Amino acid sequence: MSYLKKINYLLLIVFLLNSCSYFNTESISAIQIKNQSKWSKADQSPSFTECESVDDVEQKKCFENSINDLISDFIYAANLYATESINDELILVLDIDKEGYFSINEIIDSSRIRTALPDLNSIIQAAIDDLPQVLPAVKTNVGIYVSSQLKVPIRVIASRLEE
Repeated sequence: MSYLKKINYLLLIVFLLNSCSYFNTESISAIQIKNQSKWSKADQSPSFTECESVDDVEQKKCFENSINDLISDFIYAANLYATESINDELILVLDIDKEGYFSINEIIDSSRIRTALPDLNSIIQAAIDDLPQVLPAVKTNVGIYVSSQLKVPIRVIASRLEE
């Protein structure tokens, strides 16, 4: 019996020594994470299905032009009236989540735009809510959908309505 106990103890020790390798972990530095998270040319930016048939450079232009057209058309259809003449630009910072839905991160505009067109921000919010769902960005080295951010410049040109 003692012979079997010795063999069991020996097997237990061998098993414990081999299992130590399962506890070895590889530490990944913050710099490595940051480098892997950077956007590369191989990564797929968000897109509309209509823009999928063109190459990467044209696809990004198609996507940006489509967004700009949809937002501009929505604002134009709102028939805004300006309290003063204005020719200025605002920057719309949009977030696109992992499912392809838009939200406003920030509207960078001047006080002059806010004064001349006080309803513009609510119209822009409605325009963003009206945007269709897109194909989200894909981080190719990981193969998963990721959130992304897009800056959309919008030229605001309005004349004061004469009564």
